[in-house]
Amino acid sequence: VNPSGDQEANMNLKEENENHIDQTQIEHSIILMSTNKIEEGVLNDEIIEKMNLSIKVKSIYKEAVGKFNISFKKCQNFLISNDLIASEKLFNQLKDSIQLNIRPSNEGRAYHSHSHSHLNNENTNENEDVHPLPGYPNNLEIYIENILIKLNNDKLSLFTYDEYLSIEIIKFIKQNLKEFNSSSLGKCLCDSKPFNKLLIEKFIDSYSFKQLHIFEAMRCLFTDFKIEGEGQIVDRVIQIFGKKYTKDNPNTFSNPDIAYYLGFSIMMLQTDLHREEVIEKMSPSKF
Repeated sequence: VNPSGDQEANMNLKEENENHIDQTQIEHSIILMSTNKIEEGVLNDEIIEKMNLSIKVKSIYKEAVGKFNISFKKCQNFLISNDLIASEKLFNQLKDSIQLNIRPSNEGRAYHSHSHSHLNNENTNENEDVHPLPGYPNNLEIYIENILIKLNNDKLSLFTYDEYLSIEIIKFIKQNLKEFNSSSLGKCLCDSKPFNKLLIEKFIDSYSFKQLHIFEAMRCLFTDFKIEGEGQIVDRVIQIFGKKYTKDNPNTFSNPDIAYYLGFSIMMLQTDLHREEVIEKMSPSKF
């Protein structure tokens, strides 16, 4: 509510809120953000600002998810315009400055100053660089610099904008997995374009299959998205899965090829068993 008590303003705010977030989420946000901060039942400006920002951020996520299902490029542009990920230009500027051992000046860091009030504060506490959106930094420049500084010269030269972008997009997908249609997500991840191939690698690599039976690991992965495409696409996805599964369970199989062959066999047998379109089921000899 508006603390001024203006009824018309309160009604407008209520209508705006309901367009972005349901009532349960609003109440949950109020409880989270008002704990130990409300005196005598009055919401202070800081809490109101956080509530409004939470509502705005939720609407950004919702719209971005919709755009992602239509076009990866549209989603990328949308996330950049809302300061959730860096543009290619900003990324390359920061990378060049790190390679030349030059920290960007305050002037060069003004790109996000409209949304990050403490951008130019060199004494910023690391704990303060937290974006209202879980998993996102409040200061993109510092966040990217910290990633790049940790890389040695060889790794830094190989760390391209596509690498950075794929990591951020997969983070976005994983945080909003329930919002995605598994078939639409599968079409995007299984596309044969170079960047989409990078996406599927990062997506599978984001899972932990440690101490899981290979059946459980495959069920965990393929519950979240459906492989869309021809046999060669299935083959490529299972190969990536085999490498990741072997990496997480080095004592289970001696090399990734075993996990790959077994995984492909499981996929083939499951398809044969459960797909209604397959009328004549495989015999052991055919298998």
